[in-house]
Amino acid sequence: MALADFSFAWEAAQGPAWAHLQVGRIRGREAVSEPYRYELTLIAKTPAPEVEIDDLIGKRASLRIATQSNPARKVVHGILVEAEELFEAPDGMVYRVVLMPPWARSMHRRKCRIFLDKTLREIVNAVLSGDPLMSLAAGAEVEDDDGSPMFSPAQEIFTWRVKDTSRLDDKRVRSYVVQYNESDFDFVSRLLEEEGLSYHFENGDEKCLLVITDNDGGRSRLSPDALGAAIPGRNVKSHKLGARLRPNGIILDDYNWKKPKLDMAAKAAGAGDLVEYGYPGGYPDAPDQGKPLATARLERYGVEARYAVGEGSVRVLSAASVFKLHHDDSEHEGEYVVTELEVKGEQQGVLSLPSGEKEAPWEARFELARRGSGGSVEDSRFRPAIRTRKPRIRGTHTAVVTADPSAGGAEINVGGPDGISIGCVRLRFRWDTEKARLAKEPSSTWVRVSQIFAGAGEGAVWHPRVGDEVLVDFEEGDPDRPIVVGRVYNGANLPARNGAPDSSMKSLSTPGGGTYNEIMFGDTAGGELLHYFAGKDQTTDVANYRRESVVTNATMTVGANNTETVGANRTETVGANDVLTVGSNQAVFIGANASLTIGGNFDHTVGANEVNTVGGSQKIEVASNLTETVGSVVLEAYGASRKITVGGAVTEDFGAAMTVSVGGNVNETCASHTLDVSAARLMVIGGNYKNEIGGNNTENVGAVSFLASGGPQTIKVSGAILRQAPIHLTVSGYEEDIKGGFAEAKLTDSSNTGISLSAIAETRGITGLSNSTEVFKGIDKGYKNKQEPTAIKLWAVGMVSSGVDLQAGGPQTDA
Repeated sequence: MALADFSFAWEAAQGPAWAHLQVGRIRGREAVSEPYRYELTLIAKTPAPEVEIDDLIGKRASLRIATQSNPARKVVHGILVEAEELFEAPDGMVYRVVLMPPWARSMHRRKCRIFLDKTLREIVNAVLSGDPLMSLAAGAEVEDDDGSPMFSPAQEIFTWRVKDTSRLDDKRVRSYVVQYNESDFDFVSRLLEEEGLSYHFENGDEKCLLVITDNDGGRSRLSPDALGAAIPGRNVKSHKLGARLRPNGIILDDYNWKKPKLDMAAKAAGAGDLVEYGYPGGYPDAPDQGKPLATARLERYGVEARYAVGEGSVRVLSAASVFKLHHDDSEHEGEYVVTELEVKGEQQGVLSLPSGEKEAPWEARFELARRGSGGSVEDSRFRPAIRTRKPRIRGTHTAVVTADPSAGGAEINVGGPDGISIGCVRLRFRWDTEKARLAKEPSSTWVRVSQIFAGAGEGAVWHPRVGDEVLVDFEEGDPDRPIVVGRVYNGANLPARNGAPDSSMKSLSTPGGGTYNEIMFGDTAGGELLHYFAGKDQTTDVANYRRESVVTNATMTVGANNTETVGANRTETVGANDVLTVGSNQAVFIGANASLTIGGNFDHTVGANEVNTVGGSQKIEVASNLTETVGSVVLEAYGASRKITVGGAVTEDFGAAMTVSVGGNVNETCASHTLDVSAARLMVIGGNYKNEIGGNNTENVGAVSFLASGGPQTIKVSGAILRQAPIHLTVSGYEEDIKGGFAEAKLTDSSNTGISLSAIAETRGITGLSNSTEVFKGIDKGYKNKQEPTAIKLWAVGMVSSGVDLQAGGPQTDA
């Protein structure tokens, strides 16, 4: 074999790049969705200078393999990730180096970061482009290596060749993704494995291309594509079919807390009962999001269940190469995809080794995925195995509640996804240090907050404030599924009653915190206290029954108005004294009846006026005495009748005048009636006046008695009438007609003074008449004045001449 079978170049080589270090041996492994690894034995033959091991690490390098076919060379670009001195041979220093794709740098770039509201494509692009030497090139292809003696480090690029982009470009399926203590390599590998997307590398003329795909059309097809036992340079000396037992059905399940009753099961079923159940399935909203994941997993098991292995001296193969196998057995013949490749080779004449340690120039062993069977060709449906496990967070983290950048200065930031506001908060974790991202987008997804209890239409809500430190747990340990389970104080956020033994619940008003609401529990022995403080208003609603019990005293102070409304009955019981002090006016409105019962005395003091208005009847019952003292005028007005019933005596004592005005009749009924008037008494009657006395009637007039009648006056007496008074009688044309007798007095003097009239039994005597005296007898019930006008004027002017006595044993009529 010519020395040019394998050649190696690196960017720090001295002299001709492809000649400084010569390749003695090769050990290589490639696989789909894995970075390749080539372990090379190199020698710096004298006079080539030796190299420092540190100068090799991280350097970009390339390996060329002569294929003895078309294309003439297979080239492998990458970086050196390991290097060591093996031994010093007679003709130079021997080294061992490991060549891996440039993406191997990502294995040593470990981060914690959050991707919020990004598609899977955007996430992977961001991570891969985070390597300053890696760039995205849509639709990129590679050309065959041209064998140039000059060396230039290969361009590092990546591209997408994906047919089904339903999940790839949907932000909903991975709206919140956390890279937690993962290398960039593990993070991207895990995401692609979960989605059923594979990657492989295509190396060509000064390009190392990372290809992400979901179908065989995105893989590299050999040109020409034929391999077989009798094809020079493409020899396959052994080809065997294989099978493995694998699940034939997949059920993935998950939980959507936004729709907790939604059946989230996603199924992909084949023939058989070997079903694999996976929870959580890794999809947030609906089962249709999980269906592609279940299908991809089942397809992976299908590829593993039916496979083939081959061996030969073929050198043109790489991981993900698509070729057509020519075979004598039609069962073997068909198209295949290389899923794994292991090679080893030795370049003759480079290393001085004992003959027993020499190896074959080239050997290749490969595992294949079938593309159809029985002469038919179809996609292999290769999916990568899920090897990269998602990090799990064991234990509790702390985080700080944040506001969205668009709501700078907000003190409370609560909400929820899809308009479901259940008090979710945004969090910034201690390990999230991407300040540039945090300045322009929310720190996290909306995270649910555990409350002391929560149920349908019930529970408690206590929102963590912006800046509060909270305890965060993770469902199934999944960094993508945080949940707030508690809150803690720290050196900046101290308790409201720091250092006090009291317990309290206090919330500051927002924004500004000008006041607060608080419930405080004083737990000091002997000084136990439960204190409520409302920074502004307090409302208490009781749907049915409320009971308050205070063992000793209770005090309520209202700084302004107090309104109490009772829809039905109200009962208030005071065991001892009750004092009500009203600084200004008091109004009591009672829609129906009112009852006041006092077991002892009742004092009612009004400092000014009092008005009692009764719309209907009023009844006042006093078991004993009733005393009313009025310092000034008493005015009583009744719209209708008034009835006063007194079981004993009634005494009315008026210090001044008394006026009684009655719009209708006045009826007085009594056993005995005494009227004592110390001064004048005037009775004016606009109509008839009737006075009926069942017994005696006595009128004592200390001075003049004046009786004026505009018409007839009738006095009916069943007993005796006694009138005693000095009388001055002036009569103009007087005539008296008495039934049962007749008496006539003719007065010659119109002025009579000192008249004395005495009538005892049926005899009336008139004495002391200045002009004439006449004694007459008459029995009648009255008299008649026949002279016009009929008015008689009677003045009592004192004792002019002599006393006048009028005594009648029977009825008398005055007109």
